[in-house]
Amino acid sequence: MLDKKFLFAVLIILLLGCTLLYITIVNPKIQGYMVQKQIQAQQTLIKSMMIAANQQGYLTLQDGNNTVVLIKYVPQQQTPQQTPQQTPQ
Repeated sequence: MLDKKFLFAVLIILLLGCTLLYITIVNPKIQGYMVQKQIQAQQTLIKSMMIAANQQGYLTLQDGNNTVVLIKYVPQQQTPQQTPQQTPQ
């Protein structure tokens, strides 16, 4: 009878130890890997969108009935405007 209780207690302790190991070490590694892959996918998507917009001048995104058009914008170089000089009177 004592051996069964001892074996049961050891199994419970091992189960709790494995759970603690998974929660503290394994799960954060998996989550970090997943987040890193999501960041890489986002960066790849943005780069490909920028390349398409540079090549075509615009990019059309559609989601069902919604459409968004992204247009390549190149700001013009502004020349400083000269104000007229006042002549002394």
